[in-house]
Amino acid sequence: MMSERQTARVALLCDTQGTVLQVIHDGLGLGDQVAPGRPLALAVDRGSLSKILGFLTEVQEKGGTFDWELNVPVAGQLVTLHFAGVAADEQLLIVGAKTSNGAMELYEEIARIGNEQANALRATMKECAELTRHQAEMDICREPARPPRLQPASAVEEDTEPVQDRRLLRVLLAEDDLGNRRLAVKMLTRQGHTVVAVEDGRQAVEAWQREPFDLILMDMHMPELDGIQAAAAIREMERNAGAHIPIIALTASQMVEDIERCREAGMDDCLTKPLSFQMLDDLPTLERSVRQAATASVPGSGGGDSTGDGA
Repeated sequence: MMSERQTARVALLCDTQGTVLQVIHDGLGLGDQVAPGRPLALAVDRGSLSKILGFLTEVQEKGGTFDWELNVPVAGQLVTLHFAGVAADEQLLIVGAKTSNGAMELYEEIARIGNEQANALRATMKECAELTRHQAEMDICREPARPPRLQPASAVEEDTEPVQDRRLLRVLLAEDDLGNRRLAVKMLTRQGHTVVAVEDGRQAVEAWQREPFDLILMDMHMPELDGIQAAAAIREMERNAGAHIPIIALTASQMVEDIERCREAGMDDCLTKPLSFQMLDDLPTLERSVRQAATASVPGSGGGDSTGDGA
């Protein structure tokens, strides 16, 4: 049985003008307020009218936006809801919940949902992972398929899941899409990590040169320098110092050719977007294993990296 926190949310598919096309989930009981064919702007309180128009504009212009607070009449009472939205294929995916965390969690669920409409969104949603959706059950989620792990050749494959590492990391996030970047920052900071976010590969290289990080999350496709070029540049500069920072590619692609390009550029692993909290739970363990493997591959290395495991 789902809790009130899980059900008290709404998810809508709208056209670019903000007119509701489909009600994916209505756990708030908004009913006719969000009926197909009705403008979303009419679902909010009059005092939030200008705000909902600004929200819809930002979704269209920037491709996505998160955590807009809008007042909505619910069962005769005015309730403040947190809205998030993503634009793709001339449609808007709008989600709202009583908390910003609830809106983000619902977005994650819908991002893994799949029918013909969701698949149409996926086709043009930049760097989105495969979307899967069960027709009516909003609480059934499936982890998106992950590309093959880019483990060093010397790594030993284990049959059991590793014990989860709860260390907090200083993460450099390189992601050019504003919506994806905001969502990743929110999820990482909620888990206690410190995040420095940049929007292209050149900025990523400059940030890495400027300050220390435990791990880099690198989108494959960015302006200035893409993720492949930025990773290769960092590895080239590390060569003389004998260092090795874990670099994890962020991509929707699961093609062998793309995975090989990541490997050749010196990336250590790939995460499939959209990211989820479950995937990010693995980051400390992944960071530690990459550093240990890199240290073991250096002849005579004593494992002096302060971030690595000194055991």
